[in-house]
Amino acid sequence: MMLKRLLRNLTGGGSPASGHSRQSAHDARRHFELADACIARRLFGEAERHYRDAISCDPEALALRYNLGLLLHEVGDLAGAEECYREALALCPDDQAVQSSLLCIGDFSTALKRDEIFERHRAWARTFADPLTSAAQPHQRMPDPASRIRVGYVSADFRHHVIGRFIEPVLA
Repeated sequence: MMLKRLLRNLTGGGSPASGHSRQSAHDARRHFELADACIARRLFGEAERHYRDAISCDPEALALRYNLGLLLHEVGDLAGAEECYREALALCPDDQAVQSSLLCIGDFSTALKRDEIFERHRAWARTFADPLTSAAQPHQRMPDPASRIRVGYVSADFRHHVIGRFIEPVLA
């Protein structure tokens, strides 16, 4: 979904009334593609420069700010990533992916207390998870106190992701 929005924004999807010209969309797309190529070659400084150039060509493109935030997050510039995520949220406050990334930044913050981090997660869940949970079908299994419950945990996030740190006490 984010990629489709990015491509729409970068191919002239903006309205002429907003001053979004075909040339600036073409330039933004070119810088986006160069940033992507730089990331593939692990040239993160160059990729950042191309994202910033793309944003200057198309300041309304949510996905450009979001992708720059992801890059900064990856290289450890958490303050820069948070700034990009907040700028992206100013463009689209209800974007789930951006909200999730901003939430993740909080998990690495030394300025936030555990209670604050937990409350941010609960607020995210109320906004994004609860509507899905209420729409889910109930399971058909009848509770049987004599039966064993088998639980399995499967996630690619267990090795190098904050989720791995949160789940470790449960598995210990």
